[in-house]
Amino acid sequence: MVLIEFWWQLALCALGGYLVGSVNFSVIFSRLIKKQDIRQSGSHNPGTTNMFRVFGLGMGFLTFVCDALKGVVPSLISLCVFNAISPSDALYAVYFTGFFTVLGHIFPIWHKFRGGKGVATTIGILFVAQPLLNVCAIWIIVVIVLITDRMSVSALTYMLFCAVWHWVFLAQYGLLTCIAVTAIVALVFFAHRNNIARLFRGKELPMGLRKKVFRLKSEKAIQVEKDFENAVGDNDKENN
Repeated sequence: MVLIEFWWQLALCALGGYLVGSVNFSVIFSRLIKKQDIRQSGSHNPGTTNMFRVFGLGMGFLTFVCDALKGVVPSLISLCVFNAISPSDALYAVYFTGFFTVLGHIFPIWHKFRGGKGVATTIGILFVAQPLLNVCAIWIIVVIVLITDRMSVSALTYMLFCAVWHWVFLAQYGLLTCIAVTAIVALVFFAHRNNIARLFRGKELPMGLRKKVFRLKSEKAIQVEKDFENAVGDNDKENN
């Protein structure tokens, strides 16, 4: 059994994943770039969604990319290690490492165990483990966010879809692999427990994405009209 035969390799991957996952980029970026602590603003959650709400799309996207990379790096290392020593266990090793990476993101040792929700990091893990699935499933987040304007709804739907997909189409890789994926999904759901409660009460806050997009469009439209009017005015002056 892989847990017995390669226990110390898995232990090292798990430790490395947890320590990498514990690095919270939203706290780092908010302090270095904005000179604020994201944990003192908005929903007080040090994650991508709160960074977007408080500091805008650029900071939110930067945080998302770096949090996803936290999932990519440990997963890629464990994949390479187990491809060398036991290729048949490589996929399980990725998810095993990924679980501890997400655990570190949600309960970071560097930040008093107050972390994010683990969605971006999970996306990074799946980018290594199942890139085609991830490319297809990521559109779930995009579509549902645009429809509902609630990141929690799209994130939980994405996680649930990935869990079901693995049990239906990847059962041949073994029970342990599917259990590891389910454990990651359960961990993310646990991190969203307050969001789930607010959704049932109808009190989950929107991201404000549609408002920002429409406002940007409105501002651009106004600027285009002003430029057009100025151009027409200059042309009339020249004709006169």
